Amino acid sequence: MIFGKISCFITFFSLKNQSLLIKHIYNLDWEVRYLTTYIILSRFSPEAFADPKDFKHLAHAVSGKIKSDCPGVVWKDSFALMGRFDVIDIVEADDPNQVEKAAMIIRAYGHSSTETLVATPWKDFLAML
Repeated sequence: MIFGKISCFITFFSLKNQSLLIKHIYNLDWEVRYLTTYIILSRFSPEAFADPKDFKHLAHAVSGKIKSDCPGVVWKDSFALMGRFDVIDIVEADDPNQVEKAAMIIRAYGHSSTETLVATPWKDFLAML
């Protein structure tokens, strides 16, 4: 994270009674946060739901809990999988603790096991080589 303070002069010109008015000097606080991409792989427990139709309610409850408890997590996308895992969630956050908390909510409320990975965009990976 980069924190800083910048002062900039914003000049407003107003032609009123043929006079030029220059006013307003602002101090602006600015902050740059770098978001890291995470992959959350989830596998449902056989006891998670009795009927597959019940999964919609469960998914809605888990999503609501994460949105309220993990405001720093930005959900980018989710996909159903055919393989070792049932779901892949792609999220971004500037705080790994928020992602850990989201994964814990998925495990507790969603009755799932999870694996969380840090993902580097391919172009960034190639640039660092």
